[in-house]
Amino acid sequence: MLNSHLCSIFEYLEAKLLQIFKTFTDLREQLDSGQGSVGFVPTMGALHEGHVSLVRRAAAENTRVVVSIFVNPTQFNDPADLEKYPRNLEQDLQILESLGSQLFVVCPAVSELYGDRLESKIYDLAHLSEVMEGAMRPGHYQGVATVVEKLLKEVRPDQAYFGEKDFQQFKVIERLVALESIDVRLVQCPIAREHHGLARSSRNELLSPQARRDAGVIYAVLQQIKKDYQAGDYSYPFLKSKGIRELSKIPNSRVEYFILADEESLEEIESLGDSTKVRAFVAVQLEKIRLIDTLNYQE
Repeated sequence: MLNSHLCSIFEYLEAKLLQIFKTFTDLREQLDSGQGSVGFVPTMGALHEGHVSLVRRAAAENTRVVVSIFVNPTQFNDPADLEKYPRNLEQDLQILESLGSQLFVVCPAVSELYGDRLESKIYDLAHLSEVMEGAMRPGHYQGVATVVEKLLKEVRPDQAYFGEKDFQQFKVIERLVALESIDVRLVQCPIAREHHGLARSSRNELLSPQARRDAGVIYAVLQQIKKDYQAGDYSYPFLKSKGIRELSKIPNSRVEYFILADEESLEEIESLGDSTKVRAFVAVQLEKIRLIDTLNYQE
């Protein structure tokens, strides 16, 4: 239940640029009474510059923008991870209000999306949900697909915006939209990075200042291996082992994976030349916080 202070924040922001909704019924009533395209940015809160860039892109390309703030329980296979996920609704609303655009913000309760059945729907996600994040977090993408389907069908946007950092998730959502025949255009936006290169993520807030600086090595390694890849002087096994070795030098870290894969199928390549659309994917645990990143190796 919202405390009185947070309720006053809602009232303050509602009086300004934000229109805040707790139910999709109220949101739909507002959207249906207006005209123009609707852009949608689904988030789990703990907003940062990456989210802000998505909202700005959506505002530039649509008449109206909806932002959802909802920490989805079904995509967490570790209850402890769900418990420690950063939450700061008051700060999130202030960030959105500062953008200076008319926004519709929906902050639903778990029961609003799941009723009394908190479980994932099972989709045919094929190989997309079995590798990398899917292998490390069993059931994760079924949970992601479940909540995204619910959100898209409730909001009914013309366009939905997602960050490139979660490239595998984007491919899963592409498949979901095709499977469920959802009429929406999916827009993938560039990764927002901190000054030292670390991909912006809500989880970054859980790192110590030193670890956050050290994590800039992840992007540096992605860039170095890209140069080696484009030079064409090395085998894939060599590049993979080099990437893992360099990432392992980050203090207090554990490399979960570093691979090059085909962008469409997400199948790991076996040798250079196997695919014309190669992308690097990495996951590193640093101070027990999982950090992921990706980089296109053709551009």
